[in-house]
Amino acid sequence: KLIMEEINPLKGEIIKSGGIRINYLPQEPYIPNDITCYQYVLSLGSKEHPVEEFEINSALTKLKLNPKELTNHLSGGQKRRLALAGCMVSYCDLLILDEPTNHLDNEMILYLEKYLMRFNKGLFMVTHDRYFLERCCNKMFELDNGKIYTYEANYSEFLVLKQERLEREAKEEKKIKAILKTELEWMNRGVEARRTKQKYRIERFKELSKTTFREHKDFVFDSVETYLGRKIIEIKNASKAYGEKVLFEDFNLAVLRTD
Repeated sequence: KLIMEEINPLKGEIIKSGGIRINYLPQEPYIPNDITCYQYVLSLGSKEHPVEEFEINSALTKLKLNPKELTNHLSGGQKRRLALAGCMVSYCDLLILDEPTNHLDNEMILYLEKYLMRFNKGLFMVTHDRYFLERCCNKMFELDNGKIYTYEANYSEFLVLKQERLEREAKEEKKIKAILKTELEWMNRGVEARRTKQKYRIERFKELSKTTFREHKDFVFDSVETYLGRKIIEIKNASKAYGEKVLFEDFNLAVLRTD
């Protein structure tokens, strides 16, 4: 959203090269009404980079959309797929995808993976799909404790490098804590003892005292073991329909605590 200027940074600035073309797939794309799926994708072309008819029809077919369908009749998921088709077919220098595999079945995800593997421009993506990350990305950004860490790696390599980083940081923290403990004991000996020491040692102690250490916390729901009985959810004779379209009837389900 910052890159697309939908929101402004609290400080600093974002500088983009002149003439850069960015295609962006947001969580909730805007799709105009009263045009066909084909017309929408066609409109994303330009004089310098027109969109070819066969590319439009191919992308829409792969994403299971009817080129002649009016956008008014599309569901939220179909509009997302239409916006994705537009991003894939029209020219760009940078492609930004926010959760691109949402509303896609396995067949569509494989199609998108193959497309991105061949894509030779910039790709910046946010996704919770780890398998998709593994196959499509070769650089990871990790936001952790207020800092950004960059890894030249795919997802599985990133996990290894992250663990190595955490182990290095843990060793460094342990070392600093040991020094702090020694210096604190020295500081607590009293004013007379400090007068005989070099001034830099007191300054170093003050600087070390500003160090913030990573907190390791585990999230535990103690109520699960303490209060819940053996059966957590029970459904009896459930049914669901949209108008005349019945999804299921007489549905029964028991979810146990250990499930």
